[in-house]
Amino acid sequence: MIVVKTDISPHAPACLGLSRHGRRSSGSVLSMGRQRLLARIEAAFERMEAGRYGKCIACDDRIALSRLQDDPTEAMCAACGEVFPAVEPA
Repeated sequence: MIVVKTDISPHAPACLGLSRHGRRSSGSVLSMGRQRLLARIEAAFERMEAGRYGKCIACDDRIALSRLQDDPTEAMCAACGEVFPAVEPA
């Protein structure tokens, strides 16, 4: 079970099932894909708070703006993403 420290539910898209409008029930279980997405979002928030957002977690280089625009939760630059494709940020 993943614990989300930051309450993003008021700002979350309905497709995540977190917003008041999209929530089925308070006890609903998130799918594994949604859990992974929430973990990536939380990790991105943690990198922002630490001043590390936009820097690759593997090599410390900058992540290209276009890559972050495609996926704001991206934690690796394109080069490291090819070398470590299955690595999920902690």
